[in-house]
Amino acid sequence: MKGLVAETDIEELESLHTTTGLAPSILLCPYADQSALQALAMHNYVLDGFLNIYARSLKDIQIEVDPYMNFSEGPTFTSDVVVSRSPANDEIASTFIRASVAGFKYDGRPLDVLETYAEAAVLRRDTIL
Repeated sequence: MKGLVAETDIEELESLHTTTGLAPSILLCPYADQSALQALAMHNYVLDGFLNIYARSLKDIQIEVDPYMNFSEGPTFTSDVVVSRSPANDEIASTFIRASVAGFKYDGRPLDVLETYAEAAVLRRDTIL
């Protein structure tokens, strides 16, 4: 989506897959520049499909407290609530990888590719386990 796809982009893609020993599985955003599809086709790649990822900020969502819930100290859903991330351990990472593979295994991708995607997701700083 950020502009033209150059020959070097395809070379980088091929180098990455050669290094990992995995067959490329290509999903493309429908809004990607048309040059991406053209460049992939010129190198005889076939798309596995198109993929959109949607995200929404949670900071503006109003939380409604169930009046029938019993809070010993009263509800804590105030503007000064701080949500923090607990460090993930190996067990949590392993559970995430297994769940991710199980959730996507019926879409036709090889299990080793799905496992690699999940392992990569665990290592990303923007993944919250």
